[in-house]
Amino acid sequence: MTAVKSRAAELAELLQLRISGMTTAEMALKLGITRVAICNRLEQAGIPMSQPISPRAAVRSCLSCSRPFISTQPAHRICDCCRS
Repeated sequence: MTAVKSRAAELAELLQLRISGMTTAEMALKLGITRVAICNRLEQAGIPMSQPISPRAAVRSCLSCSRPFISTQPAHRICDCCRS
């Protein structure tokens, strides 16, 4: 991934790859970064690798802080940091 790619674009790409069923090794190969970097980014974004992920999941902007986050359903509009 390039440094100029926005966080929202990076999250959207990781989410789509995860929904498509790619492994972390396949994602790393496709994106040209290490598997460890993929795992770190998925963990930071809250994208689980151990559980199935809904195709309805999307990158949305938090209504409170405006930062992009992974929303698991359309009604999920506030990130975990702001919610706690």
